[in-house]
Amino acid sequence: MILMHISSPNQELLQQVAKLLLKENLVADVRFDDIRRLSLQQENLVMVPRYLLACKTKALLFNTIVEYIREHITQELPEMYALPLVMCEKSQEELIRSRTRAV
Repeated sequence: MILMHISSPNQELLQQVAKLLLKENLVADVRFDDIRRLSLQQENLVMVPRYLLACKTKALLFNTIVEYIREHITQELPEMYALPLVMCEKSQEELIRSRTRAV
């Protein structure tokens, strides 16, 4: 199991991605966050607006999700990476298994 992070400065793009992934049963659920990324520009710390989808899914679906997004998104691709879910409560594990497609 993984927590997949998909981020972009484009809120509408991420909403489109969330809809695609949920519709295709590629993720169990999606959390949408309005975040700030810190950047150092000429010795000044700058906050850059960013949006983040945090999606629970199966690790074996990661490459499928990346390819699916590449096929269906014509704009600049969002940043995508995964964090392993080393442990989770049994009902959460079952939720992820039941809401995502078989691998």
